[in-house]
Amino acid sequence: MLGKQGWRLLTNPTSLVARVFQARYYPQGTFFDAELGSNSSYAWRSVFEAQEVVKMGARWRIGIGDTEFGSWFESFCNTHPGDDIDKLAMILWGVWGARNDLLWNKKIASVERVVSAAITYLELWKVAQLKNGGVSASPSQVSAKSELWSKLSLGELKVNCDAAIFSREKSHGLGWIARDSAGVLLTAAAVKINGDVDPVVVEAMSMKEALS
Repeated sequence: MLGKQGWRLLTNPTSLVARVFQARYYPQGTFFDAELGSNSSYAWRSVFEAQEVVKMGARWRIGIGDTEFGSWFESFCNTHPGDDIDKLAMILWGVWGARNDLLWNKKIASVERVVSAAITYLELWKVAQLKNGGVSASPSQVSAKSELWSKLSLGELKVNCDAAIFSREKSHGLGWIARDSAGVLLTAAAVKINGDVDPVVVEAMSMKEALS
């Protein structure tokens, strides 16, 4: 029962009860950011006890939760022009970079900053390609010999891995994720290890750990 009350505070922040609690206990955030505080009311202490339970049951989903990312991405690519696909790819890359900054460097970037930076990088890349007169400025113009994303066949698995060097901290990070042919997450992990290692070796370590 208390868990439901906490969930309502989170999902219906404009209700009278939610606004009263927010004004007193978490004016700058959400129910998840709230602290018990001093001289709190009995009602708030009761609801606050359910905060961790609500957190454990909370999940972010794309759409209504019945669409796997792989299927959504394929549909997007099949129904949108090349320019939109370019932007999506760069924004996803930007989100990945922001995630790494938060995880490894404790740096927080706003949504606006991530999107703006991604679009700026994309435009700069296109200009550079046009000046060089070589590589096409649009994925829609890429030759048939280039590598393109394709859906996995039934029974196949896809593993993505990456690595990063943190020179100032004299450490390195490894990360990997595996999905099946339906896009369902099988396993994912990220670790940070102390020690100076050659970038090529770190990439190889990431691949080894992903396949272990």
